[in-house]
Amino acid sequence: MGEDRLTTPGSRPDSRDPRVDQNVGCLKAQDFDHVLIAARGTSDNAARYPQYLWGARNRLLVSLAAPSLYGLYQSPPRLDGALVMGISQSGESPDLLAALSEARKQGRPTLSITNPARFTDGGAG
Repeated sequence: MGEDRLTTPGSRPDSRDPRVDQNVGCLKAQDFDHVLIAARGTSDNAARYPQYLWGARNRLLVSLAAPSLYGLYQSPPRLDGALVMGISQSGESPDLLAALSEARKQGRPTLSITNPARFTDGGAG
């Protein structure tokens, strides 16, 4: 993966929290060619930002997941080649946790963004 895969030209993530640098470093080493974002409600709206940013700056296909496929319908899609990202206010949404858990079961890298630093099962991996 290219060095600029998850950042914009001339910018750098806020490194006040060492987990930011650690997670970006880990993700740069991962093999993925698109990003799937699982989110609900206002978090779904917030997901539009990385969708446009990574699409425009890094030419990555970034799409929004249908979280009910992982929870309610229990029929998750194949995630070959995906980085799966969860965005949640609380970090407790069962279908988002299920999407991140399924991604890990399929051997895919995951990233989570939440207000409190606590995805009970979903954290970055």
